[in-house]
Amino acid sequence: MPSLKKHFRKFPPPNLPLASQESNVNLHTFKITIAQLSLVLHYLLQRIPNRLGLVVLCGYGFSSPTFGVGGLPGAHLAFISTISSNEKPKSFSQAVKIQHWLYAMIAELEALENNHTWSLTPLPPNKKPIGCKWVYKINYRFDGTIERYKARLVAKGFTQVEGLDYHDTFAPLAKLVTVRALLSVVSAKNWSLHQLDVNNAFLHGDLDEEVYMTLPLGFARQGETRVCKLDKSIDGLKQALHQWFAKFSQTLHNAGFSQSRADYSLFTKTIGTSSSTFVLVYVDDIIVIGLLGAKPSAFPMEEHLHLTPTNGTPLLDPSAYRRLVGRLIYLTVTMPDIVYSIHILSQFMQDPCTTHMDSAIRVLQYLKGNTWKTHIALLIHFTCFKWLL
Repeated sequence: MPSLKKHFRKFPPPNLPLASQESNVNLHTFKITIAQLSLVLHYLLQRIPNRLGLVVLCGYGFSSPTFGVGGLPGAHLAFISTISSNEKPKSFSQAVKIQHWLYAMIAELEALENNHTWSLTPLPPNKKPIGCKWVYKINYRFDGTIERYKARLVAKGFTQVEGLDYHDTFAPLAKLVTVRALLSVVSAKNWSLHQLDVNNAFLHGDLDEEVYMTLPLGFARQGETRVCKLDKSIDGLKQALHQWFAKFSQTLHNAGFSQSRADYSLFTKTIGTSSSTFVLVYVDDIIVIGLLGAKPSAFPMEEHLHLTPTNGTPLLDPSAYRRLVGRLIYLTVTMPDIVYSIHILSQFMQDPCTTHMDSAIRVLQYLKGNTWKTHIALLIHFTCFKWLL
């Protein structure tokens, strides 16, 4: 990326600007975008339980909404002022002169290159490349501070021709009723819940069609006549979501997950009667729900259990067993009641089988039924670590 690199030397390492909690803001009228308006309203509802005397006025102009508020303390007005004062660049020529946006574009180009998204090649005869553009976005934390600046290279998919450079575009999205049902079950059963956001999700999809794209601004050398032949999907292509979901679902199928017939964005995996995992996909946002040990165990290992190297079926992915036992070994320092069980399980690290994994999960069930011991053990580990420092 020679073109952007020449601007890179102008700036020191970036520091994200933070919202000032002590600034005295007297301004009560703000020009903000629709996304900023949503964030501000969510903030007001969550952070101000007593809204007596609070006045909120919203009016939509030609370019952006006008937001007016009265009856707020200075700290909350500072938050709104910080949100409204951050402007995104309107063009590449404007963004390349600003330090944090330059870093964001370089990071995006590096991600594209590391993923082998394209290869430079002369444009074949009778082929027309699609264009691309930079899109800029600011991600905020819940308190109004800036989490990161995002620069995305987006293909101009509206110029694609059906049957020539794209075919299928459909990809299932998680139904809201499925999300609500899973969240209600998680709350009632006290299951573990994790939310994941896949960075550059669309770059993981493989392209089946032959697609050419013009070189992005900031990437091309002067006099460059080649174009980008896309080997992987990129944001903006009509088939981007379809290709990403196909790649992700195939990966889950290979890992032993089953796809729901009621909601095709829901995947489940069950190991015996002791462990279940649910994965729900909505574009590039993923919800992972884990149910481990519906019935906590009173003992870390079954009595008179005799494990041999040939017990059960060999695991398709033995690394999962090795990681689990490796992490349990650390707890044996302060939990002597699981030393014998981990000593037995560690003998089968080379070629573990399903019965060995079930026994390892039994130890986790024991830990779940003795959470107070686990908490004390982790506290001792932390205290010893701090003492060594």
